[in-house]
Amino acid sequence: MAAAMVVGARAATTSVPLHRIIAAPGGVLRLADGRQLGAKVYDLGGCTSTHTTRTGAPRGATTSNFTLLLQHTGPPCVVHRQEPNGTPTVVGAQAIRVVANGWQFTAPALTVEDVDANTKPPAEAKSGWRDTITALGVTAGSVVLPSVSVAADALVGVTDSAVATSTLAEAGVSAGGGDTMALQSVTYASWSNVRNVGPDERALGRGVFSFDTPLNELLVLYSLAQAEAADDRVITGAYVSGVEVPDGCQCAKGKPETRQVLVPQPGTDECSTVTRTVTPVSCDLQGDHWCETGSSTQWFSTGGGGRACESRRTTVQRVVASYRPVDSFAVSP
Repeated sequence: MAAAMVVGARAATTSVPLHRIIAAPGGVLRLADGRQLGAKVYDLGGCTSTHTTRTGAPRGATTSNFTLLLQHTGPPCVVHRQEPNGTPTVVGAQAIRVVANGWQFTAPALTVEDVDANTKPPAEAKSGWRDTITALGVTAGSVVLPSVSVAADALVGVTDSAVATSTLAEAGVSAGGGDTMALQSVTYASWSNVRNVGPDERALGRGVFSFDTPLNELLVLYSLAQAEAADDRVITGAYVSGVEVPDGCQCAKGKPETRQVLVPQPGTDECSTVTRTVTPVSCDLQGDHWCETGSSTQWFSTGGGGRACESRRTTVQRVVASYRPVDSFAVSP
């Protein structure tokens, strides 16, 4: 007798650092299972990285999950405001864009760190540089905005901000009509404790962008909330974590089948038989879907002619998205 399946744990994921994708030949990383991720660094709105260490480098060792975003041009990287207390709008930025070739990755907790400021006494807080960073995704051609959070005791805050649609277009992202698109950023927020956060206190300059839907693309933008008054070309930077790649396989759906399956009876150790139509799914290198490998609970008869049954954990494939990669894949523009 076939067994009934109950949805169980989601598939495991593997974190892929953005610097690993950027450093791959042509900026395209081929994973062990054949899927491809592309990444590209952008100098947007005149905001450039001219230092020896540039945006896209790892934080320390190449095994690090964090990637550097760095600017060296000051004013072009500063957010614009229509009025002194107006919405800070990203026009110039150092940016990293990640694109999947025909599939979707996840970013449930994209983490930014070292979002800080130049160490100053409170009376001089308005004269020092301070960081701001934001992120957005694209799924099926539509922009996806994350929820944004910081710890209660952090020196950063979540700020309402915007990004110029011309800036997004420069990075290959279409945001529809309008001159700007509203979003949220992680920005250094304290005016009484103004400092450059050290490696042993990274939680103070940390924020999390949580995307609750799989993504075809990710764009991370690093800017300045204000430039350094004494030296507007001072080098500043922050870090961003990698994206998550669900484990699984290229797969195909079979023809629907009618099966008799066992389902448990509440409050007993017995099962009953029901008829269900199921569509079998299996790993297939010629398939046009992507499946996650996950676990589930199934019930099996214990024999003896009765209705007694027992549950067992088993591995299954679940279709999560279509998979239609293109040849000669590259991130453009």
